[in-house]
Parts: sequence; structure tokens; C-alpha cells
Amino acid sequence: MATYFVKNRPSQVQEACTNKFEACQANAMSKASGWVFTGETSGRIYLDMQGRYIPTDDVFHRILSQWQLRHVNTAATEPSFPRFLDLGTGDGSLLMHLHQKFTWPYDRMLGISAVDERSMGNSTLSVPDTSYLTGNIDELHVLISEACTNNANPEEGIGKFDLIWSSHTFYHLVDPIGAVCTTCNLLDLGGIAILRNVPTSLTGINSNEFQEYMTDSGLLVCISPMPDSPGNDMVLLQHPLSEHSHSQLAITPPIKYTGEIRESGSYRFVGLTMDTSQLKSRASKKLPSSNNDVSLSAIKFFQVIFREKSLRLHQIDSDEPNYIQISNQQTSSAVTCSVL
Repeated sequence: MATYFVKNRPSQVQEACTNKFEACQANAMSKASGWVFTGETSGRIYLDMQGRYIPTDDVFHRILSQWQLRHVNTAATEPSFPRFLDLGTGDGSLLMHLHQKFTWPYDRMLGISAVDERSMGNSTLSVPDTSYLTGNIDELHVLISEACTNNANPEEGIGKFDLIWSSHTFYHLVDPIGAVCTTCNLLDLGGIAILRNVPTSLTGINSNEFQEYMTDSGLLVCISPMPDSPGNDMVLLQHPLSEHSHSQLAITPPIKYTGEIRESGSYRFVGLTMDTSQLKSRASKKLPSSNNDVSLSAIKFFQVIFREKSLRLHQIDSDEPNYIQISNQQTSSAVTCSVL
């Protein structure tokens, strides 16, 4: 079993994680407006400041199709859908959307939310209790262990997921980097994680160095600044599916807690430091650096996981420089991007 560096949190850091979660619970009980994300159905993954993006439904469809193709020749008892984890699921809108659009079974999905928001959604439908977990994602390593205890199918590899998604959640955590590392350890062979709104630099960690460590650990990694969420990164991960891959990755980065709690507006983050002397710098395995070319790095990642030399992207039709504020009803066209 992997050792999580979050188990070495100083008492003041652990206290900050607990206090923020309890404040969230209190806001929900008092119906006070707060920072709890209520969920989403479909959207866009923006790749550059020119407005190029991939619809999230396209991403889910391609990942689902590839997973099913890999398993088409396996035994009939093999599940026909990947295991999906939604971190910060809110009212479960995404889980319901995937269930309705792709017939994704609820018993292959799990959503985690700080507060049970299911009664606050607009739909008369609801995610079943067996696919919904209320808890503190800053304690993700503990939550998954608790969820696994109650899973009825231990032979399927409890605690491993084929696709992990998060949006509008990690920048609300006190220890977002700890949650990223835990997420890495939850990926099954070939598993993919798409984590949006990760405030890497605000914790004191250099995104390039963090990417280098995770690449050296055996993951396919891209960390790119988000054009639609300034100051936050999109962390893209894949546990490679090959004969040389190990089913259990040990993501235990040389990161230490400084004991400092940093503040940015209403947000609070732990201070971290990383021992870069342990980096192996295996450059041949890396994707292009996000600091050199944000769009190339993110686009290249999706090209690799989709196994396409030319990636069909969408392009917002607008002369507005701040395209992120444009309504989702804005018309768009499709473009093709080739990266060799």
C-alpha cells in the first residue's frame, strides 16, 4: 500500500483542514452562501487563450470508448464501464448526466462532496447513496479507505479508478497538493485523472518540478495554467498501460510541510517545500513544459491518450479578448490541431 505524505501533516495544518471542512458544514446547515460547488453536467476544457477547447462530453465519450475497446475481448463478467470518481460532485449533476447520456451505471461511479447537495439540484432524480459519499477531500486517503470497506465487490480492485475528475474543487482545499498525490495513487492501470482548478504555485510548489517528479514516478503528466481560472492549474495524469507498468504507483514526493498557512482572499493553503535534489530528470518521458507552451502541453496530452496525431478542437467565434466570460450559448466552430 502506498504511503501518503499527508499522514505527516503538522498539527496546525491538520487543524486548518478540519476547521475549513467544519465551516463548510456549518454554512450548509445555516443555508449561508459559501464556496460549496453544486456540480455541473457538461462544459469545456479550455486549452489556450485563443479560445480553443474540448467539450467535456467529447472527452468522456472518447475515454469510455477506448476503455470498452480494450475490454471487448475479455471475459463476459468484466464490467463494461470504467470506474469513475468525481471529486467535488456537489449535487451529483455530472454523475446523473453520465448515467443518462452514456448509460454509465451508478455502481461504477462514486461522487464525493463536502456537503450532501443532492436535495439542492434542479432534477427530480438523485444519485443513490451507494454512489455518493460526504466527506472532506483534504482527507481523501481516509475517505477512500472508508468507502472501500462498504464496497460489495472487493474482487474488482477496491480503491482504484479508471477515470478521476474534479472541477472547481481543489482551490477550496487547504492541502490541494496532498489531494493530487492521493489521486495519483488511486489510478488503476491506464487510468486517467483530469483535475482542474489546482492552485499549485500558491502552496509554494513549482509546477514544473512537481510535474518532473510525477513523470519520474512513471506517470504521463501535464500541468498547465488554466486560461479560464487565473492562478490555477489543470493537472492531467495517466497511469500508463504497458507491460512495464506497475499496478501500484508509489507517489510519495519529497515534499515537506513548512507549517505555514497561506491566505489568498478567502482561500487558505498550506505552505510546502520540495527537495529538488531527488529529481531524476528523465527528459525523454516528459511532455513539453507548460511554461514553454501551455496549449502544446495540454493538446499533446490529449493527443497521446486519444491516440490521435490530429486533434479536433472547438474554437469560440468571438472578438472579445475575455472569452471565458462568454455565455455557453456562444456559437463555435471546429478546428483541427496537429502536433508531431
